[in-house]
Amino acid sequence: MKAPRDVLDVAYIEPDESAVDALSSLFPPTTSFRNIMETVSNWTMVRTPFALASRKHASVQMAMEMVDTHWEKLSTWECLTLVRMPINYRDRIQRVAANNMMRAHASGQAVSIAEAVKGSLLIESLALVRGHNLGFQNQTHGRRQLARQYMKEKHVHLHRLESLHRIITGYLWMSYRIPAVYSEQVSAFAMKHDIECQIDFYLATIALEELKNGALAVPAPVLSDEAQFGDVANP
Repeated sequence: MKAPRDVLDVAYIEPDESAVDALSSLFPPTTSFRNIMETVSNWTMVRTPFALASRKHASVQMAMEMVDTHWEKLSTWECLTLVRMPINYRDRIQRVAANNMMRAHASGQAVSIAEAVKGSLLIESLALVRGHNLGFQNQTHGRRQLARQYMKEKHVHLHRLESLHRIITGYLWMSYRIPAVYSEQVSAFAMKHDIECQIDFYLATIALEELKNGALAVPAPVLSDEAQFGDVANP
């Protein structure tokens, strides 16, 4: 017997691209994308159970501010797509990667994965954990020492791997929508699989040590390398 479905209280919808284009044509050319979208939110009337997706979320606000720096070189559809990219803009590492992608995109270049992660330590952390994985395959000796090392470093490499995974997921999301610009889809899928393998290895290593200590809780990762980035809101 199938369980009854929950009643949908509200369905969030996005503004139509043509409507945003028509509205933007009424404003001075210097009007920011963020101001245009706020006007769309204030003027749009929808009937229940529909509602316009909120633009007040902190991550969305950061995304729109970043798009504003490239607004004049992009179409309305491109701007809307970039704002929807599934990246956590509250995370500085991911925000820097998103800004790198937008900058390359707005310049008319094909966006590479290398460009997205430029200036970060993400690839270095991936290579480091991959090296640990290869060195400890089919072995148990030394894993306790490695787990303690990870804990001592407050899981900074795990945080970087998770951020890199989110960035690559965002890149893949864009590759389905603008494949001519985000053209390294095959490489992105291969890297995504590699990252997932290394995250599995990292968590398994920590779990072995936690089991021996009678606990399974993994401390929240702490980002320790934020100082390497500048102000991405004003690149």
